[in-house]
Amino acid sequence: MVNVRGTDLAAGGLAGRNFGSITTNYITGKVSGNENVGGLVGSNPGNLSNCYSTCMVSGTGARVGGLVGSGGGSKSFWDIETSGQTTSAGGTGLTTAEMMDPEMLGLNGLANNPNWILDAYSDYPHLACEGTIGDIIPWPVIHWLDGNGTVESPYEIVTVGQLSRLSRGGALSDRHFILVNDLDLSGLSWSQAVIPYFTGCFDGNGFMLHHFHIQGTNDMGLIGHLGRDAIITNIGLKDVSIEGTDNVGSLVGRNNGTISNSYSTGTITGEEDVGGLVGSNGMWDLDCGHVTHCYSTATISGTERAVGGLVGFNFGNVSQCYSTGKVNGSRQGGGIIGSGWTSYVTDCFWDIETSGQTISDGGTGKTTVEMQIASTFLEASWDFVDETANGTKDIWWILEGQSYPRLWWQYDLAFSPYPQNGAIDVIQPIILNWLRGGSGLYHEVYFGEDEEAVANATTKSKGIYRGQLPVEVTTYDLGKLELYKTYYWRIDEVNEADLNNFWKGNIWSFTTSNFLVVDNIEGYNERIFDFWIDGWGTPTNGSTVSILGDIDPYFNPDLWGFNVPGVHGGEWSMAYF
Repeated sequence: MVNVRGTDLAAGGLAGRNFGSITTNYITGKVSGNENVGGLVGSNPGNLSNCYSTCMVSGTGARVGGLVGSGGGSKSFWDIETSGQTTSAGGTGLTTAEMMDPEMLGLNGLANNPNWILDAYSDYPHLACEGTIGDIIPWPVIHWLDGNGTVESPYEIVTVGQLSRLSRGGALSDRHFILVNDLDLSGLSWSQAVIPYFTGCFDGNGFMLHHFHIQGTNDMGLIGHLGRDAIITNIGLKDVSIEGTDNVGSLVGRNNGTISNSYSTGTITGEEDVGGLVGSNGMWDLDCGHVTHCYSTATISGTERAVGGLVGFNFGNVSQCYSTGKVNGSRQGGGIIGSGWTSYVTDCFWDIETSGQTISDGGTGKTTVEMQIASTFLEASWDFVDETANGTKDIWWILEGQSYPRLWWQYDLAFSPYPQNGAIDVIQPIILNWLRGGSGLYHEVYFGEDEEAVANATTKSKGIYRGQLPVEVTTYDLGKLELYKTYYWRIDEVNEADLNNFWKGNIWSFTTSNFLVVDNIEGYNERIFDFWIDGWGTPTNGSTVSILGDIDPYFNPDLWGFNVPGVHGGEWSMAYF
């Protein structure tokens, strides 16, 4: 038990400041000080894991936390009742009862660790070397999430309750997750990041989290601190409210990982390192912190340095992003980047009119009109739906003159068809392929020979309506088609929550070739004859092949593999019988 009283800039039960690594420790007692005060560590730029604190903690200044005052910490926790603190710059806050619950302790890093034992529901966990009564804490059964937390089978987040429970399970921070619904978090409020520390993969899958509120100190956002190998992609944050001190962003407070294809709207307020999407991005001495294909329309306010429309302070890489929100920064305010290395910001833009900012540490300022014209972004190599000059991934789309660019998964209609619309000489077999619209939960396929009939078809149109496919299936096998004929097709995106609310697809067409491919001659790396010799000398046993129509393969060996004129494509061909 300790009794620590600090008067300087950092005070902690175990360490005032930690630049090293602290693991497998706990602390009890009292800790008080000015600012950067924590039950275990006051200021923690280093590593902290598998620790806990039950200390009573108090401070007269900023950055006071139950476990850590400022910095971070993973797979660790503190007692929110005995500490008197509901926030911390790292770890998870638990009640006294939860601090004795093997499931909650397992979810926060102590599972299957022989250094820790627990007398379940009777006492806090103890170090095994203390010789107290108890057992090793087992790994909890994750019965409340479908999936296995792997790349192949990520944990599925379906309900608000699952997300809330995940926020109190630090041991799952390195797993893979996928969002499978929009989640309305109205009425919920957090005093620290929803997920304080994360090193896994979170795929928003084109869905949104909206109307949530966070009010705390540092490392504020949906994710407080995103580790170097972590990935967040395809997620929207709508109408959020985030308030903090430093490292404050809607999606990530402090980012050392990779963020892509995501956006935010709402209000973000802090002191320093405040951004619409990310508070601070990257570290000056490490290649980390990547933000690409993202945007923010959030309103940003900061009273100190590094306040930006997308990123507050930047030492990482930011590419093909934009921001439009109002930026209120008394010091180092920037349209898209508040402060940082300008050379690491590429092909990015901000609206100089709506932001109220004419400067930024990176990016290019444009007028509202310019920000709503595709050419502004195409000239910077942005990949848009249905254009191929900048790539075929179809990351962005835009309603010119009406809105700013949006991400592909916000596009309601199915798009990027294969075969491409109007394609001719399409060789069979043909399997239709497309990219799904963002709001649909399943697809309805229409196909036929008459353009008007396909355009007007409904689910009752026999022969044209080909059925319904789940959202993850974006292919349809057509089987055998006639040669040299034009066909039409359409994909509707349907939201099963409202069957009358569907997005009728565009009409696409293609024309089949007037030939069939018998064999891929280009695929042979050796003499074709060596593979087709079966029938030589035994006419009933198969085929015979040679060059220029002569069935004797030895008739003119100089012509083996010769390019026969009049073929449909490629460089090589052969005569066959």
